[in-house]
Formats: sequence, C-alpha cells, structure tokens
Amino acid sequence: MKQDLYELRYYADMLEQGIDPTSNMKFKNDTVLNNFEIKQYNGKIKKILDKLIYLMENAKELNNKKNKIPFFLLDEQKNLIKLSEESISISELCYRINAVVPSGMKKLRASDVTRNLEDKGYLKSVIWRADKTMKVPTEKGKMLGIQKNERKNAYGNVYYVNLYSLKAQLFIVENVGKLI
Repeated sequence: MKQDLYELRYYADMLEQGIDPTSNMKFKNDTVLNNFEIKQYNGKIKKILDKLIYLMENAKELNNKKNKIPFFLLDEQKNLIKLSEESISISELCYRINAVVPSGMKKLRASDVTRNLEDKGYLKSVIWRADKTMKVPTEKGKMLGIQKNERKNAYGNVYYVNLYSLKAQLFIVENVGKLI
C-alpha cells in the first residue's frame, strides 16, 4: 500500500507540473490537464498523499499520540478481513477489521457500529435489569442475521450477547463507512 501511495503522489506531482506521467511529455497549453484549476487540484491531492505517507512512515511514533487518522477501509483491505462462517460478536468482528488497518489509524469501535446499526433500525435498545439497557435485534436485524444469545458468566449470572452471522458480517464490512 505504501508503494501505491508513492506512485499516486508521483502522478499527482507530474500532473500538477503539466507533464504526462506516462510519457514525461509536457501537455499542450490548450489541453484540459494543463488547466490552472486542474493543476491546483493535483497539488492538493499531492499534499494529502504527503500527509498519508508521513503518517504511515511515522506510525509507531503516532501510535503513542492522539494524532491518528480517522478510520476508513479501502476495498483491498475489505478483502483481507477474515470473516467467520460461525456467528460472532461485534467485538470480535471489529477486532478482525482492525487487524487489516494500518497503525496510526483510529480503531473501529464496536459501540460506534452498534449505535449506527440501531440508528438504521437493525438493533433497538430495551430496558434490562431495572436501569440498564441492552441492544437487541429488530425484525430487520434478525433478517440480516443478528441474533440474541444467552450466556452465563463464571458466577452463573446470565447475560446476553448479539451474534452476527456471516451475512451480517459481510453487510457490516461492505457498509462500514456508513456505520461509523
């Protein structure tokens, strides 16, 4: 991925200078790619790529700081996520998603995903044990493959966890940008 960023930066730099990056020939003055606004646009892209390259090269330093870049997933990264044939918790799915993002980037949080799944009607909050609430799947959520599962902890106390089928995992991965 780092090499791709360097290549994209090279192309943006050449286009900003009015040079065809594939042939190293200058564009004629009357071509759209030699337009002032287009050159400015490529200059802005170059600066953004410079920042991304800097963040990737200094990821270990930045990991210890709050200057992380916001979470996002590229299509290539989505293909690297190890989904489960068995239903898994949202925490486990977020762990698997976070395993493919570069260091220096904010991690995907299960609470952000479930809050947005609730906003979109896949989960709803219900009162549980007096003043506590929990999220449970709606009919829409059940159709997607979210199911409520009862468990017991080491002390014998009952608690519930939502499990996400392979279909639900795929939905979340494909729509993660809309769910955060």
